[in-house]
Parts: sequence; structure tokens; C-alpha cells
Amino acid sequence: MPPRSYLQTCQILFRPRPSGSLSRAAIPSPKICNSSQHAALLLPFRKLSTQTPPASQKSQARRPLTPWVASAGLLVSIVAFFTTQLPPASLDAPQVLDNSAQTSDSLPRFRLSEIRKHNGSSPNPWIVHGTKVYDITDWVPAHPGGDVILRAAGGSIDRYWDIFAIHKSQYVYDILSQYLIGYVDSADLTPDGSRPAQSEDVEDPFSDDPARHADLITRTLKPRNAESPGYALEASFLTPNDLFYVRNHMWVPTVADPEQHTLTVELPDGSARKYTLHDLKTRFPQRTVTAALQCSGNRRSNMSRESGRKANGLPWDTGAISNAQWHGVLLADVLADSGFKPNDHDEVKHVHFSAMEAYAASIPIRKAADPLGDVLLAWGMNGQDLPRDHGFPLRSIQGEEGGDDAKGAASRVCTTVVVKATDETYNTQPESHAATWNIRGNLASAWHRVRVCTDCLGQQRQD
Repeated sequence: MPPRSYLQTCQILFRPRPSGSLSRAAIPSPKICNSSQHAALLLPFRKLSTQTPPASQKSQARRPLTPWVASAGLLVSIVAFFTTQLPPASLDAPQVLDNSAQTSDSLPRFRLSEIRKHNGSSPNPWIVHGTKVYDITDWVPAHPGGDVILRAAGGSIDRYWDIFAIHKSQYVYDILSQYLIGYVDSADLTPDGSRPAQSEDVEDPFSDDPARHADLITRTLKPRNAESPGYALEASFLTPNDLFYVRNHMWVPTVADPEQHTLTVELPDGSARKYTLHDLKTRFPQRTVTAALQCSGNRRSNMSRESGRKANGLPWDTGAISNAQWHGVLLADVLADSGFKPNDHDEVKHVHFSAMEAYAASIPIRKAADPLGDVLLAWGMNGQDLPRDHGFPLRSIQGEEGGDDAKGAASRVCTTVVVKATDETYNTQPESHAATWNIRGNLASAWHRVRVCTDCLGQQRQD
């Protein structure tokens, strides 16, 4: 696998123009704006439009999405919002059971020779699931994994989903059902008619993933997503690196030469500045920030269980949270050195980070550019180099003020300890998850109840 960076892009976003059109003057380079990663990053803003995109814009969206691999690191770019309407990929798709052998006489049959023409290089990529054929042209920009799905284009996706087992859910099948165009011709099926007769082995992209601590509580194996065990969160203020919770969307990238890993800062005028990791370590004041990280889906299983409504996503319990010291340089110092001056760009609202594993996030520019702030470009964690599972060799850290842990003691044999968060203006969490339930199961915020018994505590002390 070619050397790749964990973090790929960081963009500065603008308010949309009144016309909702794309301004070429605000685009750093055609290569970046045509990449599949940026199509995925801009997805939330594209969905805001209620206008049908022009034919030329539709045509551009259907061009082949070439996988983009960086041999050198983090890219910081500045782009403008643009809004178009994407075909629907509804979260509330009709409930369709995954019956891949089910057929309909009203849809055409395709030979495998025809399907293979619609591979990842085709403007209209197709995939096969079971015996069904799907045109995923309009789904690729909306796919959470970006253009990785194009690896399966022109053939069966089932062999990949045997590796990416997280896809084997009714939620995914319901979305995919919207793109059904036909079926594999019976002449190209196995004797029992259950799958295409030709099936090739595929390389497991997770084969080079790092080894993990056996005590991590695994929620998915590929990609590995795992919670910190309770004792790791209780034993010390800082969570040990090997017990820090793991959140991956893809396989873990590898970087051949970390010191030459490159950060590229793209400015509003399209110019760019580049910094190697060595530059960052030697040219800027080094800072340390203590910050807890938490997956937005932490306690999702609590939300599903206590609200009585199942939320989609990884069934996190309470361990998708950990605390560490992070070592690096302030993003504000790097932006200032690159020539970016917030006061000269009132239209700039956000800095947008993008990861090589097709993940993205943004923060307000006022936070990113604050010289007294705590947003880091970090290369270290708890006094060591970043582990591969946690962004090696460079990642962003958005430091936040932490609060004290709440603890309770019981005088009876058993009691229920209730923990709730309250801010400085006395706003508090809702009492139950019913009020905050959402289909994605994110931001599960409600009072947390723990049943504590003195005999259980005694047993723990003995253990």
C-alpha cells in the first residue's frame, strides 16, 4: 500500500453566495475540487438546496472519481460553499428485506461482461449485491466511506462486505435498494442461482492494521472500533495510549517517512504554503494540551435501550471516551505564518479538516485562529509519538475545558447513583434519552444511572 497520511485536508469555508453558485476564484485548484473526498465533504451543504442542478453540473458530478493518495500529509485548503441537489439517499427508506435472489420481470438482466464495463473508472459505476445490480453513480458522493466503494465497482460488493462487515445491516440494504437497476443474467449465476458464477478474491486492506490491547472492548473488527475498558478510565486521569478508545472508519494508513509528512495550507486566494512535520517541530513553539476525546455516538446503546427506539450506528456503551495529553503546535501559529489574517477575510467562517480515511470535521475560524486558543496540530500523545490508531504522524486536537468527575457513595446495601452534567448557567441534561433520540444515535445526552451494591464493590476490591 502506498504511504498515506492520516489527515488529508483542512479547508476554510465561506458563507454561500446568494446565487448558490460555485465561484472558481475561491477554488484552490481543479485537482482538489474535483476529488471524491471534497465531494463527500461538501455533501451536507449540497443538500440544503431545493433547486435542480444544471445539466453541466450534473455531468461533472458523474465523472469518474479517481482515488487520491497523498505521499505527504495534511492539506489545508480554502474553498467556498456551493449548493446543489443530490438524488435522495433517504435515512427513512422503505423497509426492504435483503433478499438478493428476489427478482422482478420488469427490470432488465445484465451479463457480467456488461457489468464489468461499469468499473471504478466508468462515469456510471455499478455494483452487484447478491444477484441484483445497482447503479451507484449518485450514491458515491453521499457514501460515508467516500470513493472506497469504487473498489467493488464492476463486480460483486459482497466479497468486500465480508471484510467491511459493518455494512451488513438493514439500514444499508434500504439505502442501496434505491439504486436498483436490474439483475445478473441467469446464464452468469451459480447453479443454485444465488450469486454470480465468477468471484475473485480481494486483498484485505486491514491486514496491516496495528495490534491492539486485548482488553479493549471491540464493537466492530474491520474497521476496528473499540471502547476503553472501565478500569482504564477509573485508574488514572490520563488514559494509557494502548487502552485509549479506537474509532476508525477505514483501515489504518501507513506513512513511510513521518518527518517528511507534509501539511499544506491553502489560502483564500488559492496560494499554498507547505510545512513538513520536521518544520512544525522546529519552527514553532511547542504546546501541550490535556483534552478528552469522545465519539459523538458514545452511549448510543443507552439511547436505544432507554428510549425504546433503536438508533443506527455502532452500539457504543460508555467507553467511547478517553483522556490524554497531546503535544504539538497551535494551528493559529501555523495559519498566521502561512499569511492568513482573519481580519482580512470576514467571509471566512470555518476551518475544515479531512482525514485520509474519508472522515471530515470543521471548527469555527474564530477558534482555529485564536492565538490564545488550544487547537493543536499534534504529533505526540502522553509523551510518546502518536500511535497509528490515533492519527500518526499528525492530527488535529480541539482542546476543550474539562469538568470534574462526579462520584457517589452509598450507605445502603444497594443504591442507584445518578450522574448529570450542569453548565455554568444551570442548564442540565434531560432526565431520559427519549427527548434526545435521533436516528443516528449521536450526542446521547441524559442522566446516567449506575446501580451500585456494597457487595459488588467488595468483590471488585478483592479482584
